[in-house]
Amino acid sequence: LADLSIDDLLADLRAVTRRASIAAMEGAEVHADWLATGATTPVDPRVSEPLSRAAAVPATVYIRAIRRRTALVAAMDERLASLDVLALPTTPLTAPTIVSMTSDEALCERTEGLLLRNTQVANQFDLCA
Repeated sequence: LADLSIDDLLADLRAVTRRASIAAMEGAEVHADWLATGATTPVDPRVSEPLSRAAAVPATVYIRAIRRRTALVAAMDERLASLDVLALPTTPLTAPTIVSMTSDEALCERTEGLLLRNTQVANQFDLCA
């Protein structure tokens, strides 16, 4: 067992994606046509709103985020090179019902943050999960 901090890498990636996540910027490009028209779509506002915000982010911000993420992935690989396994819990709670999530915005935000928190390390740093 080894104690290893990756907080600096996580903080750096958070700083790079402060304006919008890479996923949101890429999603905004995929859905650019309906986002540009302002057409109503049967998409949850928790999805469409971040996509709309990301659509306004300049391409230069996306390019810089991708370049920095590439460097951070390499730094993470180097940091983990001496380990055979990185074992982390996936979710800290049982998924709530859809009804409870639609009726309580604060619960929704808190729960989404918790459900994504642990898996983002593997997702953002190209790790096997």
